[in-house]
Amino acid sequence: KQTCIGDLGSPIVAVDPFTNIHHLIGVLTRRFKCQQGINQYTELTRHLKWISDTIDNCHSIHANI
Repeated sequence: KQTCIGDLGSPIVAVDPFTNIHHLIGVLTRRFKCQQGINQYTELTRHLKWISDTIDNCHSIHANI
């Protein structure tokens, strides 16, 4: 599927062919032109510590939802 307006933040996943487990590996951070397949994704492995620290430090009142 091609990306377009409104797709920023969309996930990119890889499927392990042996286990059929889906792994989130990036999010769409820039779209150059609709229907041309030119996109830029942010690799999540570079931000795992920040993601983990942010989640650990989150004391949201909605945490029990």
